Amino acid sequence: QLKAFLSTPPNTAAYKVAVLENCHNLTVEAGNSLLKILEEPPAASICILTADSADNVLPTLVSRSQVYTLTALPTAMISEMLIKKKLPENQSWFLTGFSEGILGRALELLEDHDFWQQRQQMAMEIQELLARRRDPLLSSDNWQTFPDRALDFLEYWLRDMVRLQINQDYIPVNKDLQANLEECLANCPEDKSIALLDQCAQARERLQARCNPRLVFDCLALKMWEV
Repeated sequence: QLKAFLSTPPNTAAYKVAVLENCHNLTVEAGNSLLKILEEPPAASICILTADSADNVLPTLVSRSQVYTLTALPTAMISEMLIKKKLPENQSWFLTGFSEGILGRALELLEDHDFWQQRQQMAMEIQELLARRRDPLLSSDNWQTFPDRALDFLEYWLRDMVRLQINQDYIPVNKDLQANLEECLANCPEDKSIALLDQCAQARERLQARCNPRLVFDCLALKMWEV
């Protein structure tokens, strides 16, 4: 389909442009198919490949491409723009950190009602799991409905906990939910916070390896519930 699209001459502009996102996830077979197009690109065509890092893209694709590294915007700039859009300062602080300096991601999440509901739910569930007031398998069922985002929320939460346990002057990304964080800190010692952060990274690797999401999140939630 891509080759057919690029092979037809452009009608309304000088070039036809194809944007291929997340090329770090391409299989070898898909990468080899794309390589054939990059080696002999149709006239008046441009392919833009995006990836989290050029190091994670098949070397043969990188060798046929011009590599541009895009840097994150300053946090103060993103936070200021979010505040101008009437987002409360504490929430703009969180969204600036969560979006990792990517303005487009921050603006997209700003309008995502599910995002804010899921975050509130995650904060409550983490708090109750660490206090052993919630069935961990219920949380697992919920997290499976938004797996990648659930792990993102959890990682930022655990990072805040670890850094606060090391440095009390640290300003957490989740500072708008300070009360929830403080109860979590009271129920979770530093060594457990660090271990859970490692478990979270392992869970992400297992999901990327196509492991059963139920087993992945059951294991993670049970680890959080354990004393």
